[in-house]
Amino acid sequence: MHAMTNRIGFLVAMLATACAPSPAKRSTAPLDDVLRAAVEQRRVPAVVAMVATAEGVAYQGAFGVGKDGIFSIASMTKPVTSVEKGRGAGTLSWAGIFNTFFWIDRDKKVCAVLMTQLLPFLDDGSKALVDDFDRAVYAWRDGEAR
Repeated sequence: MHAMTNRIGFLVAMLATACAPSPAKRSTAPLDDVLRAAVEQRRVPAVVAMVATAEGVAYQGAFGVGKDGIFSIASMTKPVTSVEKGRGAGTLSWAGIFNTFFWIDRDKKVCAVLMTQLLPFLDDGSKALVDDFDRAVYAWRDGEAR
């Protein structure tokens, strides 16, 4: 009887999930705009990025290189987390010497990866790109128009 109850409960949950209206998808065009502009303005030669939320991968973008590009990620951690950028105070972040970045914001349930292959680390173009992308990710997450 217990096994049958579990199966019925599982089936009801599956049907409810399948029949529930899916949440409206927000446009990721503002994220594309930030990456495209960085390449077109020659701040960086190429960039690949991904954003995920609690629901899964929400965005993948690549400009100047394919999404399957291979990147070197030598470690050079720097403090790039800033609450004024939109990240929560407990955000885990990492940056690599070839201007590769990721952050995991558990409070706001978003994480992002941004990769370039550019030296020197945090030159003006890369710094502007990570700042712009950071703001765009949180504006997108919060449903703000850009």
